[in-house]
Amino acid sequence: MAFLRKLCAIPLLVACLALQANAAYAKEWQEEVVKAAAKDLKKEYVFKDIGAEIYAYLNDNITKYLAIDDPELLAQRLTEDLQAISNDKHLVFHFKHQSADQETNSFKPPPPDKAESRMLDDKVGYFKLTVLTPFPETEASIVEAMANIADSEAIIIDMRDSPGGHPRANMFLWSYFYGQPTHLMTMKRRGRKER
Repeated sequence: MAFLRKLCAIPLLVACLALQANAAYAKEWQEEVVKAAAKDLKKEYVFKDIGAEIYAYLNDNITKYLAIDDPELLAQRLTEDLQAISNDKHLVFHFKHQSADQETNSFKPPPPDKAESRMLDDKVGYFKLTVLTPFPETEASIVEAMANIADSEAIIIDMRDSPGGHPRANMFLWSYFYGQPTHLMTMKRRGRKER
């Protein structure tokens, strides 16, 4: 049966392509999936010149992808190639089997992450959160972690393992550092209204 595809714009202008299929992997849809990915990335990728380069590369190398029989290997190879072109580790292909009765038109964010914090000494707090997800559990975790280091004179925010996060969660975290409403970011998407 046919592949369904969807391009997800993740906050911080991250692109992700999820490939979904019924139980049987349909070889005849490989070309359609690769070409659709190329077209979507050319149109939606944050850096237009790199999107155009990806488009050209995928179309020029279509036979290489058609030779791959394993859908997970295809997703891996596409990921490796696109990350090599773009140097963007957020650009990832995923393959997953999905039955026709499962929901196919909504992106599911990662599960809530728990913030951790501790005092490194009397004056320095340490805060770590891996993924800033838009869940009440994440916000509650931030509240608890920030309360643990409330008496700090300085705070180290460890985001080394973070792939980014949802704007709502980002704004919630940064609200601890500003005494009044402060403009922190503007999101711009090609062909869409600024937010």
